[in-house]
Amino acid sequence: MAIAPGTEVNLEVKLLSGQTLATVTAGPSWTTADLKQLLGSHVTPDKRIESLMHGDRALGLQETVAAAGLVSGVVLQAVLIGVPLLHVFRRCSARELSERRGCGRMWLVGGAGEVHIVADHVQHSGMDSAPQAGKEVATAMATVAPDLENIIVLHSESEESGEILVISSPGQDPKQACISALALLDRDPEMGESSPNIHEHATLVSKDWNEHLERGFSCMDEAEGSLLAITKIMADSLEQHFEFSFDDEVVTAPVIYGGYASDGSIVGVLSARVWT
Repeated sequence: MAIAPGTEVNLEVKLLSGQTLATVTAGPSWTTADLKQLLGSHVTPDKRIESLMHGDRALGLQETVAAAGLVSGVVLQAVLIGVPLLHVFRRCSARELSERRGCGRMWLVGGAGEVHIVADHVQHSGMDSAPQAGKEVATAMATVAPDLENIIVLHSESEESGEILVISSPGQDPKQACISALALLDRDPEMGESSPNIHEHATLVSKDWNEHLERGFSCMDEAEGSLLAITKIMADSLEQHFEFSFDDEVVTAPVIYGGYASDGSIVGVLSARVWT
């Protein structure tokens, strides 16, 4: 945004630790939203700015610099929160993952919706940067199932194999964490308002993987031994077990079988299903 000469306001923004995040020059009509957008480039991908504090008061999102009484030399405090990030053993983009685990195509709404329903230009992280406890569980799962990407994990109107993932900084809402980490759009971009709200059709079912030790996490009639071994590891090493999926408004959709590791990260198996 343009700043009229002579109206510049120079602000220092610090983290809760006292470390300076950035020094920015703003205009009096700039809003807190404008400041957060500018400061976003100074924050690592696994974090975002939840709020900006002036003293003990959180600035309103549409509050302007002038209305907040901010002048040059004022120090603001940025409150950061974690952003769910997806970690996989074979790094890829969100769209590449959709195609890799898309039952021969990609995740899609179906019907009039035949395009990607994940964001473009989103790059998933490698397993090397995953939280330690989550990475250890994921590695143990990969060790007992080295050919998971060639094993049928889920039977629907198609057959899909799987791969192991970790979600860092998931927070306490696993459904929202999966939606965010997979970079799922809220609507099919070509259908627009006629598209179902994809996020609203996500489902989360609580599970106890201890009850699936004989048939495996995906309830296969004749589960591969490696799937049973993964199920045992998830039962022993994870808490708050769940199955994340979608109802039939989304024809081809991701499915995650997982739970929380001791460091708060989510670990699971990603597959997909087709319902027409």
